[in-house]
Amino acid sequence: MKLLTAKLLAAATYGTGVVAFLAVLSLGLGIWWLGLGDIFLMDDQGILILPWDIALWRFAIAYLLAFYAMLTVTTLTFLFSVMVTNAIGPIVGTMAVLIVMGVLTVINLDAMAWIQGKLFMAHLGIWQFAFYDPIPWDQVWESFKVLGIYIIVFTVPAYYIFKKKDILS
Repeated sequence: MKLLTAKLLAAATYGTGVVAFLAVLSLGLGIWWLGLGDIFLMDDQGILILPWDIALWRFAIAYLLAFYAMLTVTTLTFLFSVMVTNAIGPIVGTMAVLIVMGVLTVINLDAMAWIQGKLFMAHLGIWQFAFYDPIPWDQVWESFKVLGIYIIVFTVPAYYIFKKKDILS
């Protein structure tokens, strides 16, 4: 189990590192190119103007929520990685699940409405709530719970499959 835990921590660290790199790159380039200033956001309610000091906190919240959403995708890949012996299988499997869930999430059919809110793809945009005013903490918490359930659902079977797997053959 130590080996599998190390593998999961390495994958989570790598995913977090990618998101952190993108955060530093986007904020760094944005500040360098445009400077510090207010942020203008448009949504269905109109235009929201956040002062730069509040905007930086909102970006911090958004990136923390993005780390958590990325952990869900990481654990899905982790589950696939214990089922196959090659390196490309988990990548292809995860991309296939993301594409199918993406399609199912945006299809506007009454027959699909019951499942759309339960798919983790519908909650990967949890980071966007950081830019609402006020932040809808009830929706953030709901998405946080759904993603957490998927993290558990992907991780527990991975440990069980790995435990049953003969890694010496």
